[in-house]
Amino acid sequence: MNSKTAMFLVIITLFSLHASADPISDKLTALEKTVTSMQTDSIARNTSVASALSTIEQLKQDNLTIQGNLEADAHIIKQQQDEIARLRRDMEDRIASLEDKLEIYDQQISKAVAKVLPAAANEAESYQKALALVHQSDFMSAIASFRAYLKVNPKSELSDNAQY
Repeated sequence: MNSKTAMFLVIITLFSLHASADPISDKLTALEKTVTSMQTDSIARNTSVASALSTIEQLKQDNLTIQGNLEADAHIIKQQQDEIARLRRDMEDRIASLEDKLEIYDQQISKAVAKVLPAAANEAESYQKALALVHQSDFMSAIASFRAYLKVNPKSELSDNAQY
């Protein structure tokens, strides 16, 4: 082999090595870029996931706070409802007691008036009986009782009421 042929073979070999090295080098560069891109995307995704987890944790804390406030409000409302029920029972008892006392006083006054003014007692008793018929919704009997009352007691203090 002559030197020109050898040189030619070396150049062809180098050229073929160089030609085959360029695609490998290009592939290696492309792979390196892909890996770098994947790493960047992975870091971005990890940052997004960390942010989402942080937001979820904050929402959990907010939810727990709201639930605690709701439970506290429900407890306060229950206490107020109990207090209102207690006050209502107390008022009903007081009103019933006052009504009982008024009934007793009314009976005592009627007895006292009957002793002092028997005619006035009969007059008041007759009027009260007619008024009781109104309260019982027996209007026809009440009208008849008030008319009878007015015939017997036309100048009574209660005659205007009886006429009405």
